[in-house]
Amino acid sequence: MFEIQLDMLIAQLINFAIIFWIYKKFLATPIVAMIEERRALMKKLENADDTYQQMIDDASTKANTIIKDATDKKESIVSEAQDLAKQEEAKILEKANNQASSIVDKAEVAAKRLSQDFEDNFEEWVKATTEVVVKKLLWKESDLEKGYIEKLIQEAQQ
Repeated sequence: MFEIQLDMLIAQLINFAIIFWIYKKFLATPIVAMIEERRALMKKLENADDTYQQMIDDASTKANTIIKDATDKKESIVSEAQDLAKQEEAKILEKANNQASSIVDKAEVAAKRLSQDFEDNFEEWVKATTEVVVKKLLWKESDLEKGYIEKLIQEAQQ
């Protein structure tokens, strides 16, 4: 049934060897190189995903650090501003208290001076006022006028 023809088998083997050699020489190397290149590219893409994820994580960490530092700096500046405001408030209050004390001292001195002037000049003022009043009342009667003034002075001295 099956008969092996040796010359055909040898021709087939020679054909197979030639095709295998052509394949190996011209096709296998580029195909294997393409497959290896593709594997390398796939590995590179996998590494790129890992690298990309690592870069995202690093950026996120840096962003959080920057935000925290900025928040801390803001709180520090606000605290410093509040301290400066309190110091300025204390200076303003001290200055206002000093000015108020100065005004009160000046007013006390002026009041003492007025009181002393009043005490020193009371008699003269009473005399002058009485003289004006008596002149209006008595008009030209000078003896009555002088007597009335002297009586008022004596009463004021008592």
